[in-house]
Amino acid sequence: MNATGKAWFGRKRVGWGIGPRSWEGWLAIAAYVALMIASSALSAGGAHRVMDASIKLALTAALIVLMVVKSRR
Repeated sequence: MNATGKAWFGRKRVGWGIGPRSWEGWLAIAAYVALMIASSALSAGGAHRVMDASIKLALTAALIVLMVVKSRR
């Protein structure tokens, strides 16, 4: 949780998983999407597929860690 005690992410009402519950959570999701699009645009030539996949894997892992740390348990 953040300094004010408010969770950024919480359990979904329908289905499995967690989703954004505050503006900070939505900002994290928006930043993730923007970085994924940027990494795809930078590697549009396809010359460095391994690096592109590594960057996307690292971004996804960072988002998952952030969601776990900033969620209600």
